[in-house]
Amino acid sequence: EDATASPTMGCGASSANPKDAALTSEPAPVKQPALTEAIPAGKIELPGADAESPDGQLSGRVRPSFEEIDQGTNETSSSTKQPDTAENVVAERSSKLLPANIRTYQLVKLCQDSHFDRTQVEKLYELFKKISCAGDDDGLIDKAEFQMALGLKKNLFVDRMFALFDEDGDETITFAEFVFGLSTFSLRAKREEKAKFSFRMYDLKGDDVIDREELSTMLNSTISDNKLSISPEDAANMVDITFVQAATANPDTMTFAEYLGLVQKKPQLIDFMTIASLNQLLS
Repeated sequence: EDATASPTMGCGASSANPKDAALTSEPAPVKQPALTEAIPAGKIELPGADAESPDGQLSGRVRPSFEEIDQGTNETSSSTKQPDTAENVVAERSSKLLPANIRTYQLVKLCQDSHFDRTQVEKLYELFKKISCAGDDDGLIDKAEFQMALGLKKNLFVDRMFALFDEDGDETITFAEFVFGLSTFSLRAKREEKAKFSFRMYDLKGDDVIDREELSTMLNSTISDNKLSISPEDAANMVDITFVQAATANPDTMTFAEYLGLVQKKPQLIDFMTIASLNQLLS
């Protein structure tokens, strides 16, 4: 099962001294989990990324090209294909419930409200039709299909990602939600837009602030998921340092304005908010 990194503000980059470990990007002899390493480019990938490209691979697994998905074939892995993998399920099936083509008025609206053009939205629709029938062919993406499409194991990161894509909270993702969610991960999305999405990932309670408990939860989830050698004391220290660096008015909570200020000083904190292969997939 692939190890999956998660966005963790409280983690620092590499430092032999945990007190200096929060939110730094300088290389050092001792490896620490870093917010700057939260979701490295290439960790979140859609089916269709180039398997030969460093930006398009996920832990060495071969993914079909978009053209192969579109044709319903996957020659690169035909000899070892497994019917329950994201690559094969998405490649072989397409929803029989959804219309063959997206309606013009929907297409125009999605282009206006996202960072995608007409051709890109049409390609996303073809991908959506395939992902949405990986489990039940109901014209919607559920959490299991979402997790399979991203090639990620079940964890808090997947839960938070799914919850933010699922804007109406009905436990499914519509095509419009799919487009709007991915739009934030595109290269055209502005820093503040990406920061707002990532802030909401940490804001587990949905009260418009990130508190120490929420940050600790995300950090400990990352440590557990990736089997990192970080002691509880060091993890707590990373959370403390993060709040100091954010210069929060309240020592126990961080507002979006304070988080955005931190991101502006350290833009690498939201590197995970850009899916490197998205443009490649839609070009």
